[in-house]
Amino acid sequence: MPFPQYIQMPDNALKAACDSLAIFGFKPKMIGNEYHLSIPNGKFIVNSIAFTHETRRTLDYTGFTLFNAAGDREESEIVRILAKSAAPFHLIHRKSNNFSFWFSNVDVNGKWEVKPNLIKSDIGYDTLTDELKEYTEDIKPQHIIDVKQRRSEFNHQKFKESGPFQLSLWAINVTEDLLVKQFGRTVNELRGYRDSAIPDQEITDIAIQLLGAIILANTGVLKGDNIPPKEISLAQLIRAVQDKFQKYFDIRLFEKWHDATELAYQTLTKLHYSGFAPEMLTKLYREAYPDKKKRRETGRYDTPLHLTRRIWDNIPVEFLPPENRSFADMTCGWGSFLIAGYERLSRMIDIEECSLNRFITGNDIDPFTSRLAGLGLLISTSEDSWDIDSHDAEKWMKSKWSDRRPNIIVGNPPFGGNRK
Repeated sequence: MPFPQYIQMPDNALKAACDSLAIFGFKPKMIGNEYHLSIPNGKFIVNSIAFTHETRRTLDYTGFTLFNAAGDREESEIVRILAKSAAPFHLIHRKSNNFSFWFSNVDVNGKWEVKPNLIKSDIGYDTLTDELKEYTEDIKPQHIIDVKQRRSEFNHQKFKESGPFQLSLWAINVTEDLLVKQFGRTVNELRGYRDSAIPDQEITDIAIQLLGAIILANTGVLKGDNIPPKEISLAQLIRAVQDKFQKYFDIRLFEKWHDATELAYQTLTKLHYSGFAPEMLTKLYREAYPDKKKRRETGRYDTPLHLTRRIWDNIPVEFLPPENRSFADMTCGWGSFLIAGYERLSRMIDIEECSLNRFITGNDIDPFTSRLAGLGLLISTSEDSWDIDSHDAEKWMKSKWSDRRPNIIVGNPPFGGNRK
């Protein structure tokens, strides 16, 4: 079945929806318009996505989709597609100048598939806010974040009856292989470029940095006059990341291997990476280094983000003075402990005004893995000021922390491999 056709939403309808969402905490800068998503069997465009955070643009932070429906397509079928954005709530607009309000979750008791739930239909522009007020506590941005990150649950019976909220995991599962395998093709193309004229570490550096830049562009983080609303060239992309994120991106590497970078760019941009999630980073490593022997030697044990969040929620960080909440992960892998630690600290009101980059430090002996950790923090926070190194863990601790010590040590050391 073809994807729903994209038709621009009437200005007055979009204004009515955005004005209503603003009442519940969705600020204008949290709305992303004309949002492209790549999924198996094709791409589709959502008129707008309302994110639950002003700067974070991963699947954990999608709240509402706004879609202008045309024709006789069943709205439940449209919601099944919109749910691949991992947004739990959907406002579908019709030519009859009204909205319907939908909720989506995954049916965990039967088949692992989306279960659309119609909450309200035939909602006029002028009554939309009043109709949504019944669900105020559940549709506030922070509550949606807490539910998606498993710190809370939806309260209204119409949402609770669908069971535990698992939509984010399902959305990742749907798109993960598609996006990750395209990255693997890119790495293989670079390795075949002019009979592998490029050193292997530079190959993976080009691929992962280029992927990071494309994710930032596709998710709307790289907004500006130099970013056209449709397609952007490699040169425009490089200028944009150079202006905004100078620490993570090594522009000299792109310039050194310009033709190879252009080739990689053309391969990666066959898809839209707005649906990329940090949890996919570990599979990028497997695509770049499919040799299981290498992975065994490094003793890789990836810790899922939902588990590191649970661990951090049980660390009594609040009992430490704000200035003493620095933490380190000396074998950070792709950075799940770092991301969860950032989320934990960012929720603490007594350090809201502090820059969290001085509290968070990571290291991994594998250079590509440390690049993955940097990318994980970059796309999770829209910042690149993070301190991520790539050294022997024991030597790193002695040199990095020679005159001070982190007050919190987190991590999942590689007990099955080189313990350094």
